[in-house]
Amino acid sequence: MNQWAMDFGIRIRRVDLVFGISYQDDIATTKAVLNEILTSDARILKDPPPVIAVSALADSSVNLIVRPWVNVDDYWPVYWDITEAVKLRFDQKQITIPHPQRVVRTLPGKAAEIGEACQQATLAACWVSLQSLLNAAENPGPADK
Repeated sequence: MNQWAMDFGIRIRRVDLVFGISYQDDIATTKAVLNEILTSDARILKDPPPVIAVSALADSSVNLIVRPWVNVDDYWPVYWDITEAVKLRFDQKQITIPHPQRVVRTLPGKAAEIGEACQQATLAACWVSLQSLLNAAENPGPADK
């Protein structure tokens, strides 16, 4: 047991995990899968009960918090094992852990310029070209107005 926990007589600790799922995935199904994972691990304490809840509607995902309680010595093994179990079960149940997404809009008359710049450059150079074109569109000079 760690010294801090011993000094204050604390013998249990909450594991704080966050998992993002796609907006197309079913929240109830996902919560059921997460609950199955927690109830199948004997190291998870029944009292206080674990919490599974939607915590945020983020840019690219619906985020769920998973907060089981464990004995202090089990904290890191549970953290790692639950994280791995979630990934494996999400794969089995076809629950998507989404990648960040951005929508890029093309300014009228600039599509050809952007396409040409990006076809002939690395991703970094393409990004620089896009930024300069967007900056020019947002801050037009006297000739562009």
